[in-house]
Parts: sequence; C-alpha cells; structure tokens
Amino acid sequence: MTRLIHAIVILILSGASAATSWAAELPITGAIETHIGELTFDHGIPTEETSEKLYYELDYHRAVQAYLWSLPIVGQAQWRQSYLDMYDMKPNQYVYAKEFNDRSLILTANESTPYLFGWIDVKEKAVILEVPPGPIIGLWIDFWQRGLSDVGILGRNGGRGGTYVFSGPETPRDQIPYIEGATYLESRTNNIWSVVRFSGSPDQRETLMRSMKTYYHDEEPKMEIIPAGNRPGRNYQPRGMAYWETLHGILQEEPVDERDRFFMYFLKEMGIEIGKPFNPDDRQKEIMEEAVIVGEAMAKNMVFRERLD
Repeated sequence: MTRLIHAIVILILSGASAATSWAAELPITGAIETHIGELTFDHGIPTEETSEKLYYELDYHRAVQAYLWSLPIVGQAQWRQSYLDMYDMKPNQYVYAKEFNDRSLILTANESTPYLFGWIDVKEKAVILEVPPGPIIGLWIDFWQRGLSDVGILGRNGGRGGTYVFSGPETPRDQIPYIEGATYLESRTNNIWSVVRFSGSPDQRETLMRSMKTYYHDEEPKMEIIPAGNRPGRNYQPRGMAYWETLHGILQEEPVDERDRFFMYFLKEMGIEIGKPFNPDDRQKEIMEEAVIVGEAMAKNMVFRERLD
C-alpha cells in the first residue's frame, strides 16, 4: 500500500510540474514570441488578431504540403497539356521524340535515346495494347506516377510480346473485353501515361514502333505516331497560380483515393473542389503563390541536400 501511495504522489507531482511547464509556455493572458511573431491570449483564448495570424499560418502550411503532395499528378497533367497544345494529341496516340529539343524539357529523359510518349484515357472503355516481340523497354504509369507495368524485355513476358488490357477505377465492367491470354491491368486513375524505348538500328526501331498497336476495344487495331518535330515543350510543373489551376483541372478528371481525403480538405480551404470552379480570393492567392515558391525549394532541398543521418 505504501508503494502505491508513493507512486500516486509521484504521478501527481509530475502532472503538476508538467502543468506548470505548459503554463509557462502558453500564457493564459498575455503574449509569447514565436517564429511567426507575437501570439497574444485572453483567458487562454487567442485574441482576434492572433486568430487571424494563426489561420493564415495554418492555411500556408497546408498549401505547402498540398504542393508537395500534388507534384506527381501536376507534372503529369502539364506534360499532357504540353502535347495537347503542341500536337493536339488524342488518347491512344504517341509522340515520337528523337531530337534534342524534343527531350530538352523532360526532367528525366536520356538525351541520346528516342522515345515514344503515349497517353490513354480509360474512363469510358478499356484500351488494348499489343506489343510485338523484340527489344522494347516500356513503362506504363498512372497519373500519380505509380507504376502499372513494365512492358517488353523488362516486363512479365520478357520481350516475347503480348496483349494488355488497361482499365481504370471508373471503366464500366461491360466495356472491358475478355481476351484469352491477355494481361489485365487496372489503373487507379482514368488517365494513363507511357514511356517506350526501342533498341536496334533506326529501321529496326521503326518496324517495332509500327508493329505496336494501341486502341479502344471496339476499334480496329491501330498505331498513331506524331513526330515531335524537334520542338521543346514545357513538360514539367508550372509555377505560380498556374500550378493550382493545373491541379484543379486534373482533379476534375480523377476519383479521390482514400489516402488523399485530408489533402482534399486542405484544398477546399484554398478554393479547390471537385465539381466547382476555382476562383481564389486575394488572400488565398497570396498564400498559394508563396507556397509554390517554398514548396518547390523544399522539394529541391530534399533531393539535392538529402538528410544522410
């Protein structure tokens, strides 16, 4: 019993000490200096002036985190928009990039490698991909840049060719055909992007490219290739308010993952909602424009000044 009493006394004293410490850090009435300036309280409640400051800081932090979270999908949406503007690209078409300028503004492109960059949209119906056997290195990803499948010599068929059926989260089940022996891939986004490389001589590459087919299941097999024409395009995230406009636009095309619901709440406070126009006020614009600057700096810092301990 004596030990129990001693333990209770210690807990009470510890709680009192902690309470005293907390009281010293956050005044009931008065002010405290922080990295965002002076915070003032009246009977433990933030004053009106401090309340505005805290909400501004809260919204700013949320905007920075929303920027970092959305970098993959905004980058992918901007890349597609670049090709829409330059080539009037349609789903199931590919842009053939083989010259320096074609690849110059793609963040991770190899400057000496010809590429096919393709886009498919599976919201309304499945897409069929026919891959010939041969030295093909391809990657299909969703618009969050999550891998769906390697295709070609690094894929499950080991360069022996094959047929793939792509569907998405909203593809009607009756629009997904049964093809015996095909590989079925279900994306978590309606939009899907691909990067394809071909080895061999120029003639061999041309033959392989023309032998690949990409088409909706109710169409004739076809392969549509757009020559890039040695033209640079902005294939990476925009800056300023254009960043948020791009994010708002692509979110209208995609369902929300369960993992992203907190970020969607953050975006709501910034004026970005699914099914509603994006018309931010001056306060929101001020926060969002600075969040892009700081968010980009943070992203670069995490890559080039990585914490190693």
